[in-house]
Amino acid sequence: MVYALLAMPFGQLSDKYPRKYVISAGYFIFGITCLGFAFATSKLHALLFFIFYGIFSALIEGNQRAFVADLVSERVRGTAYGMFNTVVGIATLPASILAGALWQYVGVKATFLYGFVLAFLSGMLLLSLK
Repeated sequence: MVYALLAMPFGQLSDKYPRKYVISAGYFIFGITCLGFAFATSKLHALLFFIFYGIFSALIEGNQRAFVADLVSERVRGTAYGMFNTVVGIATLPASILAGALWQYVGVKATFLYGFVLAFLSGMLLLSLK
C-alpha cells in the first residue's frame, strides 16, 4: 500500500533531481529499516518498519530501471535491462543463502545488521559515482 501510494511521486522526484540521490535515499532508508527490524520489540515496531520498507521499495524499484536507461544509449537499452535483471536475479540466490545462514547460525539480529551495513555501503558507493 505504501509502495503503491509513493512509487509515482518518487518517480517524479527522480525526474527532477539526480536519480543517484533518490536511489541512495532508498538504500539509506532500507538500512534504517534493517536496523529497526534488528531491534524491534513489538508488533507496532514491526508495522512501522514495514512502512519504511514500502518507502524504500517506492524509492528504488522504478528509479533503478530509469537509472539504467540513463547510463546506456537507446540502442542497447533492452540489453541493459536484461543484464540488470540478470545480475539482480543471480545475486539474489547467494544473498538469500547467506541471509538464511546468518539467521539460523548467528541469529536474527545479525541478518538485519548485515543488511544495514550493506545498504549503507551501497548508498555511499552510489553517491561516490560521478
